[in-house]
Amino acid sequence: MTLVSFRLAACLLIAVAGCGAPEGRSSGSVAAPDSDTVAPPAVETAEVEAEVFKLVMLGDSLTAGFGLADPDRLVNALEARVGSVRGEPLEIVNAGVSGDTAAGARARFGFSVPDDADGVLIEIGANDMFQQREPRHIAGDIAAIVEEAEARGLWAGVIGVKAPLNAGAYKAEFDRLYPDLALHYCLPLYDFYFTGIVDPETGAAREDLLLPDLLHPNAAGLEVVADNMGPWLKQALNSDEEPC
Repeated sequence: MTLVSFRLAACLLIAVAGCGAPEGRSSGSVAAPDSDTVAPPAVETAEVEAEVFKLVMLGDSLTAGFGLADPDRLVNALEARVGSVRGEPLEIVNAGVSGDTAAGARARFGFSVPDDADGVLIEIGANDMFQQREPRHIAGDIAAIVEEAEARGLWAGVIGVKAPLNAGAYKAEFDRLYPDLALHYCLPLYDFYFTGIVDPETGAAREDLLLPDLLHPNAAGLEVVADNMGPWLKQALNSDEEPC
């Protein structure tokens, strides 16, 4: 786990009491210790480390904060909404790379997800979809990420996206890959990243929550994403129940 260092100072209080003043010495004075008196051991300052739950958000530009002054806007907003995981403060690491694909995320898993990570939240596949890559290959790369996370004993969750309504037959196959993966690996699934911004049934989008490219959330849009995703993530991270 990620550890935040802080110093713990210990104080030793020694009470010296006398039953009476020796002859020739006033009762207000303290006798010098005998030469064979053993002094108490010195108390050393110790390093104590506080534990946090480190969650790596492995994704593309939707995680990376594309086009925003603060690239960590989403991960910070999710941290604030989740707060803690089983009593430990949550830290979310932004491992988003703009333009990345499922294959790219798979290739960089080893160095994007550090050894002290406790979990990985996978948000990947939108760029594959725009490239019309075969969904079975996208699913294969995400499955490999999940399996590597499981091999390391990490918590894993998946965030899905959906193909546009004009994608034809490709849409049905692509949209199925995230639920199928979640069911196969028994993973918590957040079905649609753009919940609250894009209506999945009609494709209608709130343009006031998007950048001019109409593909990425603006700062206000990411707050909407966090408002909707945050409660799901908090429940998923703290639940003792299997998601499938």
